[in-house]
Amino acid sequence: MQKILINLSLLVLSLHAFAQKDTISNANIKEDPHYKLYIEDQKREIKKLLKINVVGMGVFILNGALEVKLGDSWTWETYFKYGEEFKPSFDTSSYMGVTHFYSSHEMHEIWEIEQDIKFYYNFKRREKLGKITNGFCGNYIAIRLCGSERSYKIEDYSTPFSTYAVGINYGLQRRVGKIGFVEIYAGIRYQFREIPDKFVDAFITGSITGSYTMSRVKKSTRQELLPTVGLRAGFDLAGRKRH
Repeated sequence: MQKILINLSLLVLSLHAFAQKDTISNANIKEDPHYKLYIEDQKREIKKLLKINVVGMGVFILNGALEVKLGDSWTWETYFKYGEEFKPSFDTSSYMGVTHFYSSHEMHEIWEIEQDIKFYYNFKRREKLGKITNGFCGNYIAIRLCGSERSYKIEDYSTPFSTYAVGINYGLQRRVGKIGFVEIYAGIRYQFREIPDKFVDAFITGSITGSYTMSRVKKSTRQELLPTVGLRAGFDLAGRKRH
């Protein structure tokens, strides 16, 4: 009986010592400065997100967006795109006094800008399910205003053609790891697009070159109702704010 009591006492003392070590170990972990920085970083709300889109990014094209939080479920996003792309170019040929359009493929300078007002309608539901919403992770409905300009070469001269549109989109956005994002959207838009209509003769007078007649393109505007589908993915730089 005495041996049993001694063994039980030794076992209790051993468990007590182990418990003390485990408590000290956890305390050391919680007091670790890197652990504290990690916890604090997770508590900071992301108010701004600079997104660099690698989908559609070519050697001569850069595109990305800046998304800024306006309220609990509202954001303001500005998307930009600038560079050169390989697209058809319009040109003309004349036969028996009649001017004809034809197209070839060349590099064209482009720029686009889109302004979205997004409403993320499922933030609360995602939070109740224990899912991440920080960093604009959710499903949204957006109103979009956009404009673009592409310069096409016509008879050795570069002529810009503009497009303006307004639309509505449904989409979802998710963070991938710490610095990645993916966004998918679809919707419809109504746009006004400039297109080449015909060539007209323009009488030009220059102090050095003198006077001469040259063909200039006349533009017309086409109105279109079109569906839109898009995919954007890449990496981001988050601007955080402490709660």
